[in-house]
Amino acid sequence: MGPRALAEESGLPADDPACTALVHFAREAPHAARGHGDPGAVLDRAFDLLDSGWRELGR
Repeated sequence: MGPRALAEESGLPADDPACTALVHFAREAPHAARGHGDPGAVLDRAFDLLDSGWRELGR
């Protein structure tokens, strides 16, 4: 999913910088997990952080 699709799905403007940032961070998460002893845990934590932060953005 790209930033515009995320923005559309979220009811935000197509050029919302938070959508661009969220998509960027999500795409980079696998890179953070490389070489880690438990890459699944890294991805879980990364997406938990993104999910929590994203929910707070709408408040």
